[in-house]
Order: sequence, then C-alpha cells, then structure tokens
Amino acid sequence: MLNSTNLNKKRHKVPVFGFTKTRKGPIWGLHPDGIVLIPCFTLWVFTAPKIGRWRSVLENLPKVAEKIKWENRVHKLMWRGARNGGRQWLTDIGQRKDDPALDIEFIDWKPSTLSAHYSENFKNIQQFCQYQYLLHQEGWSYSNRLKYLLLCGSPVIFANFRGWEEYWYHLLKHDYNALIWRDRDNGESFHNLTRNLMHDPQKAKFIGINGKNLVQKYLNEQAILCYLRNVLIEYEKLFAYRPRKHLNAVNIDEFLVGYSA
Repeated sequence: MLNSTNLNKKRHKVPVFGFTKTRKGPIWGLHPDGIVLIPCFTLWVFTAPKIGRWRSVLENLPKVAEKIKWENRVHKLMWRGARNGGRQWLTDIGQRKDDPALDIEFIDWKPSTLSAHYSENFKNIQQFCQYQYLLHQEGWSYSNRLKYLLLCGSPVIFANFRGWEEYWYHLLKHDYNALIWRDRDNGESFHNLTRNLMHDPQKAKFIGINGKNLVQKYLNEQAILCYLRNVLIEYEKLFAYRPRKHLNAVNIDEFLVGYSA
C-alpha cells in the first residue's frame, strides 16, 4: 500500500525489495514486475505469543508436534484469525456450529482472562499442532503464518484468493505439500475439499509430512541467507560503481527486526 496514488503501478529503474507481492488486480502499490522478493522479517524473529526467533521455532516446533501422533490429533480443520481482508466467507462456511469437522473462529482484539490482547478462543502456534487439518488464508495482504502451520506436519489448506506470494511460495505443490484452494465463496467446493481430505488419511499424512519437509529444507537459516546473498549479488551487477558500506550501516538482523531480538 502506498500513501500516494501517483506511485500506483509504477515501475522503478532499479528493483524494489519487498516481502510480498501479487499480480492479481487491482494493483494498489508498485507494479509486481518491479518488486524483488526477499525473506520476511519473521524468518528472523516474530513477537507474537510463544514464537520468537525463527531458528528456535524451526528446531522446536516439530518436536512439539511429534509428541502427538497424527492419528491422535483432533479430527477437525482448525483456523483462528482476525476479521480482516476477504475472510468474511468464513462466517458462513467455517463457523457453522452444526459441522463437527470444523473448528473455525474469528478472534477479537480485546482483553480476556487468557491475554491482555486476545479473546478467549485464541490459539498459539503450538496448539495448532494438536489438530489433524489446518487452514491458512491471507488477510489484506499476505499472512506469514503458513510456514508455522506446515511445520506442524498436518496438511494445510491454503485459501489463496488474492494471489499474495512470498519468495518461497513457488515451492508449494497442490496435493503434494499443501492443498491450494482458490474457489472463494463456493461453500460446496470447500466442503468437498475438506470431506475428501478427511476420508483419505494416508493422503493427508503424505501432504503433511511433505509440507514439513519443505520448510525444514528450504527455510532453514542457511537456505534463507543463501537466497538473500544471491539476490544481492545479482543486484550488485546493476551498479556502474563499486558500492561501499555506509558508515551508518546496520546488521541485517537489526534492520529487519529492530530491537525485538
């Protein structure tokens, strides 16, 4: 999003680094062809409850998940999230109280006995791993939760309506390491997808394991820095001079996460 409408759909002469972009209209920001995707700041650290450093999450969350065999997890499709973006379809589809296979609820940003910031039905990322099936979808922009869900080893339905992507989303393969669903507002399509998945536990486990493996292989610290290093090497080739480090240059961790570390 940009404060000036004069910059909408503009292409710069040099690449602009961004955490996400979409090619699906309307384009409200810079043209996607001019945006080079770099790793999201949450691949360093995130201040949400019980998350913190990504390297710790990558090491410890699968261990938490493995304490509960997939067969013994809650036999439901689970989602929690705020009422933003195009998520209102969940009110009609996901919050049907007569469907025991769904545990889909909005959370409210208000104090409760659980937290000063979240309502009682809030779930931390470790609690997501207690469910056999997980749902992920965008808000106004991308949602960074997908990688955490995949680490649980449960199959993830990715409701990708607005086409937002991070730099690694091209690795997502439908029916292999995720279930990508774009049929917005089609309750029958959503019901058929969830029903077929729940009636085929071998397929569900296969997708869940592959999703976890994807994150562990391509979103570990070494892989992330390798990608970022290659982006900067290619960027440097555009310069007609040799860049020098600025006197006020800061470490990449400090730039991305500030004092949250």
